[in-house]
Amino acid sequence: MRRIVLTVLLICVIKANPMPGPPVFYKVKTFSSECYLPPDSGACDNGVESVKADLKKSSIRQTTRYYFDTVTEECYPFAFLMPHCSKNANNFVSLEKCRSFCRQI
Repeated sequence: MRRIVLTVLLICVIKANPMPGPPVFYKVKTFSSECYLPPDSGACDNGVESVKADLKKSSIRQTTRYYFDTVTEECYPFAFLMPHCSKNANNFVSLEKCRSFCRQI
């Protein structure tokens, strides 16, 4: 009798705590490698004062470019200096080009 009670008790404990199901994995969004780069104004390493002086002389002009932020999955404007020394590719001429390039999923 004792053996039957222990067997029934063991079955109740096993049924009360079922094993968890397999883990569920979701596909992580990825973007083109250029879209992970930080925004880069294009300023050369001549120092801040040199850039300010060049801006006053109009040898450098400032334009608006767009970069992609992977956290918010959105494109944002930033000031870009022309001519530039930047090699950063997260730099798009228009909001539409930024979105079409980086938001491809």
